[in-house]
Amino acid sequence: MASPRRRIYGRALQPSSSKTLKSQPHILSLFLWIPLLFLLMGLEASHSTPTVVRGLLGGSVILPLNISVDMEIEHIAWNDPQNALALVTPRSDIIIMDRSYQGRINIFTQNNSLSINKLTWKDAGSYKAQINQKNSEVTINEEFFLHIYGEFQGASVDFGLLFLKGRAFFLSLSLQEFLSLGQRESSHWSFSPNSINIDVKSEKQPI
Repeated sequence: MASPRRRIYGRALQPSSSKTLKSQPHILSLFLWIPLLFLLMGLEASHSTPTVVRGLLGGSVILPLNISVDMEIEHIAWNDPQNALALVTPRSDIIIMDRSYQGRINIFTQNNSLSINKLTWKDAGSYKAQINQKNSEVTINEEFFLHIYGEFQGASVDFGLLFLKGRAFFLSLSLQEFLSLGQRESSHWSFSPNSINIDVKSEKQPI
């Protein structure tokens, strides 16, 4: 007895267009790159939000690192807003990469935090500490953002030349319009790489 025939319904395969065939290698290469991309991203650990630090013009500031005493550090690379700042190796001298920081930076041996002295307007901006441990392939990134503040008291600020992130800004400012008999003006300035904020306060003085 002959077995019943099974009828298979289907559609004949049509030859793909040349456009589809050309796009397939690109799609394949994309899927091959995605796992590799995530693998490379996993080799770095960083905080998504930078720590905001504030300092006064001419003063000092500390960029703190919370490093455990048990952590074996191979080296720490500090980067300033424009380029490499310094390379820190435990029990060795600090290698200063940017000469503008010569004599202005110190490293705390307890936790490798960075101290910057004699702050200038050019110091404002982002900083990053790249921490490499012994026997580890993961680089820990600590990011900071430094705001520089300055206080001016007196009759006027006529002009100033300001350098931020390698760019020069010419300021032509006057506070004479705020001055009158029996008043004193105090302006509080804050600078960051992309903005300038000026807060002017006027106080009545007894005549």
